[in-house]
Amino acid sequence: HRGGIQLAHEEAESLNLITSEDYRHWLSRLDNLDTRIMQTISLAREGLKQGYLAPKVLMFRVQRQIKLQIDNSVEKNPFYKVFSELPNSISMQEKQEIQFNAKEIILNKIVPAYKELDKFFSDIYLPASRTSFGIFDTPRGKKFYESAVRFFTTTDLTPEEIHQIGLEEVKRIKADMHKIIREFYFFGQAYSKNFQKFAKALQRLFKILED
Repeated sequence: HRGGIQLAHEEAESLNLITSEDYRHWLSRLDNLDTRIMQTISLAREGLKQGYLAPKVLMFRVQRQIKLQIDNSVEKNPFYKVFSELPNSISMQEKQEIQFNAKEIILNKIVPAYKELDKFFSDIYLPASRTSFGIFDTPRGKKFYESAVRFFTTTDLTPEEIHQIGLEEVKRIKADMHKIIREFYFFGQAYSKNFQKFAKALQRLFKILED
């Protein structure tokens, strides 16, 4: 849900779109997006066959992202945003041509392809997704996780050893927090209650940010 074919319009954010040629290059890539979408569906079907299932809780978010792409109103389509206001350095005639081509590609190729992706995703992929969360619940998931731990920590430590380090760090940080609270903010019986309120407030904040 943080990246994928359902968010392909975000690729434009990393492009330096200034000249008419820049926009035409982007149009050329969009003109082939339907092929990428069909390839994604094929790969997803193969993943289902081999048992590589994504967590359902995340796939509900992906479903919402896909549906943003299938609005027939071009002006509301995420792919048209970069074409809505073109730089003044581009002539009016070129602006009109680029915007016309963008609308044609979005309506005739991108939206239909996303509709097909939406049907496949809603009818087949989402119902088949798993209720578990961790990568362990996939083929060779444990081996993959061990490899990922070595890669991201640049160590030869096991996941269990890394987890223990995390527990010790949480214990250390929490002790420091208690020390600061005692020193500057809370005293007596109110201290424990206030710390719990503080912890709950943090939990609510994290949930808001996650949503």
